Amino acid sequence: MLENSLIKLRPISEKDTDNILRWRNSKEVKKFFCMQDDLTREEHEWWLKNRVQVGKVIQFIIVDKELEQDLGTVYIRDIDEQNKNGEFGIYIGEVQSRNKGIGTQAMELICDYAFKKLKLHKVYLRVLATNERAISVYKKNGFKEEGKFKDHLYVEDTGYQDLVFMGRINPYE
Repeated sequence: MLENSLIKLRPISEKDTDNILRWRNSKEVKKFFCMQDDLTREEHEWWLKNRVQVGKVIQFIIVDKELEQDLGTVYIRDIDEQNKNGEFGIYIGEVQSRNKGIGTQAMELICDYAFKKLKLHKVYLRVLATNERAISVYKKNGFKEEGKFKDHLYVEDTGYQDLVFMGRINPYE
């Protein structure tokens, strides 16, 4: 378990499935995802079995320490042992917990874990160019824009979107 004074990150388990489905399939979360389709229970169970349990994904549930409430999830996926990199992802599923710095704290904890424990050289992410708030937070936390794919994804409500690629190199190396 990873933690600071306000949140803890506990490993995801099967008992989190209902929350993951509720959070991930909410319109507020989904609108910022590259994959716009709803996540099914079967897809999530496959993810747990074939990605998390075999170490290709390190995924945690973000927990408010004071309230003992699950708020969202943060992960490093597609961990590449040879090239020492992995893709960062996060979402805060509980609406009342957004815009309070919780995501930033979770990002700091998991990036430190990725760099210090997993010994990754680089953590990268993909983000819709219209998600300016997230891009700003990523930049404040050491991620730099590395490129942009124009009109790369079609989002039903807004049409084609640019996809921004960002990365952060291990500061402890």
